[in-house]
Amino acid sequence: MLDIFKIVLNVFKKHENENKNKNKNSLLNLFEIFSLLTENFEEAFRNEAISSELIECVFKIWIENVKLYKEQNINNYKNSNKNNENNNISVIFDMIISFVKAASYTISLNLISNFLDSILEILRINYENYEKENKDSNIIDKDLITKCFDLLSNIYISVPGFMLHFENKNLIVLYIYKYLDLNENYLNHYGIALLGDIARSDKLILKDNINFITINLIKNLEIPDMTNKNLKDNNDIEMEKLSICNNSCWTIGILAISYPECLKDSINILMKKLIKIISLPRLNKSLAQNVCICIGRCANVVPDIISNYLDQFLKQFCLSLRNIKDSLEKQEAFM
Repeated sequence: MLDIFKIVLNVFKKHENENKNKNKNSLLNLFEIFSLLTENFEEAFRNEAISSELIECVFKIWIENVKLYKEQNINNYKNSNKNNENNNISVIFDMIISFVKAASYTISLNLISNFLDSILEILRINYENYEKENKDSNIIDKDLITKCFDLLSNIYISVPGFMLHFENKNLIVLYIYKYLDLNENYLNHYGIALLGDIARSDKLILKDNINFITINLIKNLEIPDMTNKNLKDNNDIEMEKLSICNNSCWTIGILAISYPECLKDSINILMKKLIKIISLPRLNKSLAQNVCICIGRCANVVPDIISNYLDQFLKQFCLSLRNIKDSLEKQEAFM
């Protein structure tokens, strides 16, 4: 595997000395190969000598493409989205996300800061274009925004201490609120998970809006109708709603631990919805597990209230709990 990474490194270096547009498709294929390698061979990738050189090459390509993205999308954003001109940066995002997951400790904090600044620029450009077009959400590159959210989640998980002191962290949260306010299922799925990752490491930043956030997350705790399997488009929408419900369960549990005051006025409504979900037959496995984890985390904060509902969910709770792998989340699910 080390030899393979050395080959990848040499190809990246070769790219620096050639015409950047000459072999665009080959480069996109290389980015995808890089992502697959880092996802599937993390241990081999953790050779610091190789990975530190790779990230320098990747960062240069990242800067080139972010600059190009700005030029294309500030003045000609309608055509750039229509002609799929943003595909290049989208694939590079996948590559960076894989890199952060596999070996974040080899990335300097200065590079992390540069990644964050670029993400904020992309979030800003898309939202400003949305406002220019009379709030037409079709103008937003939703796939790229979700990748921004995914990369932010991985950075929060990898370097939480750095994020606590990142000077523009409030701006990140502001843009999450703005994009969640669009009420687009695809964006919400990733934005809600990102809120959970932020809440896990930062016990203050969401405090002013915590009740508003909690109320809106509880509204998402509805199981969509998956019975009509003949309509593909409808089925895709329902799957997105299921993912939103799943991520909302998980994020509410994180909020309960980090911001226990969020449960003060909403715990009874929350429990009724969670019990309704966990009582359903043939419940999605991931959702069942996240409901258990959410209930367990809430029980750590308000055990006296949760105990009043034990007879309504305990049997199904125990059945679902046995499927959760041993982890901190499983520990927190135990009441």
